[in-house]
Amino acid sequence: MQRLRLPLVVLAVIAAIAALVLGFQGVRVGAFLSAIATGWLLCASIAAFDTLWGIAATALGGAGVSVYLAHQHLAASAGEPSICAINSTFDCDAVNTSAYSEMFGIPLSLYGLGFYVALAGLAAFRRTSRPGHAGAPHLLRLGGIGAVLYSLFLGWVSHSMGKWCLFCISLYGVNALLLVLSWCAVAKRDALPNAGRWPTLGQVLTLGGGDRSFATAIGVGIATFAVGILVYQGQKNDQADPGTSASGSFDLDELSKAYTQTAGKVELDGSEPIMGDPSAPILIVEYADFACPYCAKASAFMHDIVRADPKVQLRFKNYPISGNCNRFVEGERHATSCPAAISAECAKNQGKYWELSDLLFKNQQYQEAADIDFMAKQIGLDMNAFHACQADPNVLQGVKNDVEAAGRLDISGTPSFFIRGIVGDDFVEVHAKAETIEALIKAAEAGAPLPAPGPHKSEAE
Repeated sequence: MQRLRLPLVVLAVIAAIAALVLGFQGVRVGAFLSAIATGWLLCASIAAFDTLWGIAATALGGAGVSVYLAHQHLAASAGEPSICAINSTFDCDAVNTSAYSEMFGIPLSLYGLGFYVALAGLAAFRRTSRPGHAGAPHLLRLGGIGAVLYSLFLGWVSHSMGKWCLFCISLYGVNALLLVLSWCAVAKRDALPNAGRWPTLGQVLTLGGGDRSFATAIGVGIATFAVGILVYQGQKNDQADPGTSASGSFDLDELSKAYTQTAGKVELDGSEPIMGDPSAPILIVEYADFACPYCAKASAFMHDIVRADPKVQLRFKNYPISGNCNRFVEGERHATSCPAAISAECAKNQGKYWELSDLLFKNQQYQEAADIDFMAKQIGLDMNAFHACQADPNVLQGVKNDVEAAGRLDISGTPSFFIRGIVGDDFVEVHAKAETIEALIKAAEAGAPLPAPGPHKSEAE
């Protein structure tokens, strides 16, 4: 690979420049892809000077991406979008919070973190120790094969979802590069003497003259995985919503951190669908997007709260994360959000709003026109009236009116909740998950003296 040193460095520089130029021009997908290519080329450049150091650098790059994905897996559940949630096709959050993003309740990215650290350690120990573990290149190749096969599986999952994670794509390239470089390492004459081209696993693990680098590298990988789990669980606990203490009393200080004053007036024009008793004293106003995975989780929880408590009512307002009907959003983002919102409004005209909205939230991967028609037929809508309503510009204008009202409240993401009846007579904005809302409601109904809300976040900053 020595002949490739200069070309690879030059290509890496060109890709880096392209990433900067495209970034300044606002071409986010192109900028991301160029930045990803820069990383791949830099790792390949290092490998052109030294194969094992190149493997170590590539694996460490994969570890860095895994750390971000693990952090964002948790942050996304709190409504914090990742930097590569760009549009309806390239949406890292949709992929990173899908059913395939966890195994045994642990983000797959944490498994990847331990894996990449182990590979980096194995390559580094093989390079720096003499004679080093002779089976290391073969173990690296085995890891590369497994990683590429798993990349193919995840690629198939993304294709099935119709959504792609750019950070995941960067890992696909990392895995492919690890496989190529490990194969190059195996090709060296001293890779594993007297063991053949494809040694047995026993030969790979035992040959090495008693060298402990293999066990050390694997140990470091496992330790990194364990530390990652501890940090992740700590962050998850910190993010956990406040509720009641072990004694059953309410932690008012913690609960008070969950809500603030609103940025403006919560406007209700009477068009909102209502779940629960319209005269119930505690009123929750929810702004949500039918293509938002966090909204789907929150919506199911909120419905359970309303159904279980006759003192609570819920009113829904639209905030599609799509520039097609939301002037506060750049780009298409969630391409199905606007048609889904319109369809839900049309179902409301036939008294079936909550039935269709539930199906839309449960089937976020299937919200094309034919899919929505299928859902509408399932709940018994008059399809002629439904289609006529979908084409009515006044219905689209109603969705846009919700968006404008959200803009006056300084809403930037979904779901967003506003509650009246827990602190005084005014609405407060709740900056937490649905579980916190339940705790706030219970505290208010129990007569707990909840503190007055602090200033809105934008005013406090």
